Amino acid sequence: MIELFNHLKKLFSKEELEAYNSTRYHAIATNNNELSSQEIIELYRQRAHSSENSIKELKHGFNLDYLPTSNFISNALYFAIGTLAYNLSIIFKTILDTKLQHHTIKTLRYKIYSIAGKLITHARQSVLKVPKAYLELLKTIRQRSYEVSIE
Repeated sequence: MIELFNHLKKLFSKEELEAYNSTRYHAIATNNNELSSQEIIELYRQRAHSSENSIKELKHGFNLDYLPTSNFISNALYFAIGTLAYNLSIIFKTILDTKLQHHTIKTLRYKIYSIAGKLITHARQSVLKVPKAYLELLKTIRQRSYEVSIE
């Protein structure tokens, strides 16, 4: 492929190659005749952004690019559980600070779920000890979860 590209580069002048590199063409196919061209472009950009990111999050964040068996029913159940986990993570993001709401699930795992802690059980009570740097974050998540649960 690279050899073909190098061969094509020899056929064009430097100006033609620069013009090609600076010009980009896009096509949007639609059957909606009610919207203006600008409205169609805005709608297209809006839809592509959210759907592509959702699909990428499902594939990479929840490992749904891989199906574990060749059985259709098993794969459907696996995909349904992954989709449920994705939807629960979206709900969970609503109680987080705004700076954490736009992170992927992989980043949230690193920043929240992977916090090192020590579970201490004494006199029939269990206490989770975490570093002070994360204590406020976890208290905020706990408080907001409680507030949402009583609504």
